Amino acid sequence: MKVLEAKYLALFRLGIRRMTEYKVNFFGRFARLPVELLMFYFVWKIIFEASGATELGGMAFPIFIVYAMMTRFLFISMPNQRITWEVEDAISSGSLSYTLTKPFGFMRYMFFNYSSEFFIYGIATTALFVIFSAITGWYILSSPLYWALFLVSYILSIMLNFFMYFSIGMITFWTEGIWGLIRTVSILRTFLSGEMLPLTLFPLGFQAALSYL
Repeated sequence: MKVLEAKYLALFRLGIRRMTEYKVNFFGRFARLPVELLMFYFVWKIIFEASGATELGGMAFPIFIVYAMMTRFLFISMPNQRITWEVEDAISSGSLSYTLTKPFGFMRYMFFNYSSEFFIYGIATTALFVIFSAITGWYILSSPLYWALFLVSYILSIMLNFFMYFSIGMITFWTEGIWGLIRTVSILRTFLSGEMLPLTLFPLGFQAALSYL
């Protein structure tokens, strides 16, 4: 396949080497997790106690905590605003012209240059979640079929997030700045993807609409 030519695989390997050289960046990305999880825990504990409900959105409080940890771990590894800023800088600084003289497709160059870190973060965060779940006795799906489906959906989600942020960066050709747009899109993605709140808390009609996204 053309997309898997040696030059793109070389970019993928270079991305892995870049990560091994800057280990502080790798571990620093996980530094916010304990704070976020503690905030989520206490906020929802107060909400459950104040409402007197045993379930919200079909989930009991312990399931809420499992959900919060799972989403925080996984979304750390997703492509983010950095892709947009890199594309914007390439266009506004003029370095895109230099890149286009190389035997690379610009979009594939960006994807393979940065995708290695997304997959490594994904492996690390999934492993952390499974280890933590095993320690706490949480239920983990044991069926190989579900793990295979998880892997497929995870790869597709990486590609979807990458193309979304890459496309926003390309808007730089027609605008002076995209800071406001990227912030708006990021907030909407956080809200509508279920990262901020479980989608089961929304009205059924809204859930049905989001299921198509």
